[in-house]
Amino acid sequence: MRIILFIIGVFLSFHSTFSQNTLSEKYALREQITLKDCDGVIDKNKCLSDLFGNALADITNNELRKLRIQDDTLRISIGFSLNDRGRFDKYPIQISISNKILSNESYDVYENFLNKLPRFDIAHRRPEGYRSLHEFDFIYKVNKEVTPQKVLSFDLEKDYSGGKIVMVPIFPGCENLLYQETINCFTTNMKQHISTNFKYPEEAYRNNIQGKVYILFVINEKGEIENIRTKGAADILQIEAIRIIELLPQFEPALVDGIPTRIPFSIPIAFKLNKF
Repeated sequence: MRIILFIIGVFLSFHSTFSQNTLSEKYALREQITLKDCDGVIDKNKCLSDLFGNALADITNNELRKLRIQDDTLRISIGFSLNDRGRFDKYPIQISISNKILSNESYDVYENFLNKLPRFDIAHRRPEGYRSLHEFDFIYKVNKEVTPQKVLSFDLEKDYSGGKIVMVPIFPGCENLLYQETINCFTTNMKQHISTNFKYPEEAYRNNIQGKVYILFVINEKGEIENIRTKGAADILQIEAIRIIELLPQFEPALVDGIPTRIPFSIPIAFKLNKF
């Protein structure tokens, strides 16, 4: 007998249930973070930006030794939230890399670097019910005339000035809950949606095709699903994962400082056939 198993991990970020007026009136002071390397520096925001920018440039140069890309410029953006201990929140880091090859082949390298960073110091910590999103957007110029290619310089798309107050997308039926309750409700409903709509592809079943599919998608400013991408297991399993995500309902969109915002998500699904 063969029993079909699928294992789901749902990753998401940030939530609050306060109005835009409340945000602007009572929480205008942004959460500030820094690392020990910036102790004694007057402009800690610039110091932190430079640390990230230089470190990401070094990683990119290492990866370009293995990859040949056509872009003259690369855009690399990171976003994250911190818990009370100054560590990354339980939900994953957001990383956006403009070049598809670099993103597919090297995403884990950037993520591992960020996950190994030491504890951050936090000032103006947001009260319970809020999360602050810290975003850094870098544009790198690439020298393609040398082998291997190399990053020449980088600029910040916008100066970093502290964390922005964010609210995650809300799954229908999860309205008017506190932060952690909303996260739990989202996770429960996402797992239920996948369980209800899951169908192990017949061809994959017959040929004992198994594996883990990583589904990447965006919930846009209207609360709609878009830009679905997959990587990992066989194409037939990736197609099934895409079908399931396309059936998701419309959400209440994420808000950043009260403004509807696109938010990326990642969901791994392990397709497994156990033989007895």
